[in-house]
Amino acid sequence: FSTVLKMIVYEPKWMVGMEWDMISLVRDIYCRLVLGQCLLPGGQGASMQQPRAPYDAKTFEQSKNAAKPLTGGGILCISSDIPTNVLHSLPLGSNGQLLVAQLHASLKEHLSAKAQKDLLRNMLRMVASNVKAQEGDQG
Repeated sequence: FSTVLKMIVYEPKWMVGMEWDMISLVRDIYCRLVLGQCLLPGGQGASMQQPRAPYDAKTFEQSKNAAKPLTGGGILCISSDIPTNVLHSLPLGSNGQLLVAQLHASLKEHLSAKAQKDLLRNMLRMVASNVKAQEGDQG
């Protein structure tokens, strides 16, 4: 996850034209591991929010196809903090925690693939501009 984010932010020349594929991968990982959303086959289309377990608000109910990630299953029962921590480690500026929280809420609200990818792209563009500004200050 962190490697893919760095590739998008630092924009190596060989990756030109693959940005949307990488953002789709970031979306797939974040939605499955953090938000409890399963995706249509190939990570395309709208995500489907899995309900929380009635006995524990931190646990997601597994779907019937949980063992088959390529057909939409494969979410974690308990959401992971790792992708969120990786986002927090990016140079987001002074309000980074707020931005990550807003991204999290927006990804839960907007379930369409395009909307979620646009949200991720906008945040990663901001990170890329922060990185370029830091490089300009050092150079």
